[in-house]
Amino acid sequence: MKQKIVLCFLIGFSLFPHIVWADDETTAQEATEQLKLLDTKDIEALLVEIDAELEQYLPSGTLSNFVERFIKGEITLDFETFTNGIMQIFRRELAYNVTIVGKLIFLVIMSAVLGNLGRSFTHDTVGKLANLVVMSMILLLIVHSVQLVIDLGQSAIERMVRFMQLLMPIQFVLMASLGNGAAVSALQPSLYIGVNLMGNLFRYLVFPLIYFEVVLKIANNLSVEFSMDKLASLFRQIILAAISVSSSLFLALISIQGFGSAVIDGMGVRTVKYVAGAFIPVVGNMLSDIYETVISGSLLIKNAFGILGLLVIILLTLLPAVKIFIIYLLYKFTGAMVQPLGEKQATAMISDIGDSFLLIFAAVAFVAVTFFFTIVILTTTANITLMMR
Repeated sequence: MKQKIVLCFLIGFSLFPHIVWADDETTAQEATEQLKLLDTKDIEALLVEIDAELEQYLPSGTLSNFVERFIKGEITLDFETFTNGIMQIFRRELAYNVTIVGKLIFLVIMSAVLGNLGRSFTHDTVGKLANLVVMSMILLLIVHSVQLVIDLGQSAIERMVRFMQLLMPIQFVLMASLGNGAAVSALQPSLYIGVNLMGNLFRYLVFPLIYFEVVLKIANNLSVEFSMDKLASLFRQIILAAISVSSSLFLALISIQGFGSAVIDGMGVRTVKYVAGAFIPVVGNMLSDIYETVISGSLLIKNAFGILGLLVIILLTLLPAVKIFIIYLLYKFTGAMVQPLGEKQATAMISDIGDSFLLIFAAVAFVAVTFFFTIVILTTTANITLMMR
């Protein structure tokens, strides 16, 4: 319970730190000048790309020039519009993918009818052959859906990794300007290695394992003599363990390094201010005030990029996650609908493949949550340092 309270506090602290600086015109001007010195071309290009993809669901220009509007106090987040956009995505994807249900139900009905016709004769060879043909068509449709969903999951994770690779250099530069030298030294190698490892882990281990799990489920439902459900279950457990353990270790590592080094940096910043004000004659206090202004501007920019990062991670996850979840729901619904027809093999296959789609959804969600809290940790690390000054 205490961990949840602390986590909620950290998220809230990272989402609303701008209240401290928003009314300071000098700080806003300093932040604007510092923003011009940052190389943000690549990340701006990605934001424009995301805006173009989601323009039919969200207000135009939601992400473009977000940081500049945030600094000037012009940013507004309309949660009602955002919620309506999510509902539009859900309805659109549901309407687009509902044909899957019709195709699968039609094929299972054909299999049941042909099977009954074949069994009405002395030899049911024709019925078995017809059933094999229909099952092959169902299998082709399932393979197409599996490939589509895995492509969606891989694309979403690759784009999140790409965004983190663009965001981290900017955050580290701003953290260094705030006096977070120890935090940057500790977090920079860990984050670069960790983010790339997360991307490669899911690309070369998790998704191939999901492929194998799907193949095992298909083989288990096609063959009556050989049962592979235990092996498929083992693969599922391995996949879930890889997802959860990798995310937990990654977050634990950067949390310890980030918050531990924030204390050291906070003491260092406080010492610098004290020395400048107490031991430098005449201009010491003036230098201390200038240092405050520069730090305030850097903090405003860093918090703006932090909130932007959280928003982008959500938006990059939203569309593919909704698509995957809808396909999962449709497959489970189809499995429930065709069960009364008596085609046990087809019913079990459709339902089992739906469970595999849920694994892909979990993989995308875990990566999104991991990167979400990574940005929270980066944002709160510098804020904690300045709180201690």
